[in-house]
Amino acid sequence: MTDIQKLQHIRDIPKIKRKWNNLTNEKKRKLLESFPEQTTEKALTKAIERVRKAL
Repeated sequence: MTDIQKLQHIRDIPKIKRKWNNLTNEKKRKLLESFPEQTTEKALTKAIERVRKAL
């Protein structure tokens, strides 16, 4: 599973999905743009934590 697929999978968790859907498109774009294209496992974990805190 690629990093992007992992992020999409996380987005599908019901509680996060609800909050994600409540975000404005501008906020979604800013959150997604904060992820570099190539992420290591460690960086991905940090990114996931940032998303959880942001939500």
